[in-house]
Amino acid sequence: MLPVVSLAQQRTLGTLAEWNAFPSSGARTRGISTVIGLPHDGLFARDPHSAVAKQLRVELTGGLLDGPVYTSIYRNLLGIRLQEADEYAAFNTGFIVYHDDFGDYSTNEPIMDGTANLTYLLAAMSGMRRSSARGR
Repeated sequence: MLPVVSLAQQRTLGTLAEWNAFPSSGARTRGISTVIGLPHDGLFARDPHSAVAKQLRVELTGGLLDGPVYTSIYRNLLGIRLQEADEYAAFNTGFIVYHDDFGDYSTNEPIMDGTANLTYLLAAMSGMRRSSARGR
């Protein structure tokens, strides 16, 4: 169980929450959640770039995805080969690009630092909720 969070820690968590809210809400990827497997009955990446998961034929859940990236950066990346038709081609016409495709290591790869931040944030928020529930 997490300890009661001080006011200074709450401010830090607030900043961290704001930083995480935009990417993990899915708003940056055309309504697709950037958290793999969440919401369970919603829209999330189905084909993240993970060679281990692909080889073992396991479904990933809970990891935060990278992406989208600026089109100018994407065009200069080496080794990206989409495995399927680009289901977001109609949206990938501006200054950013996103693909839900195993072949795109840039916009569709689970990232450790983002996943760690999101895990910390959710754990801290869970602890805060339990603390406020006890105070009722």
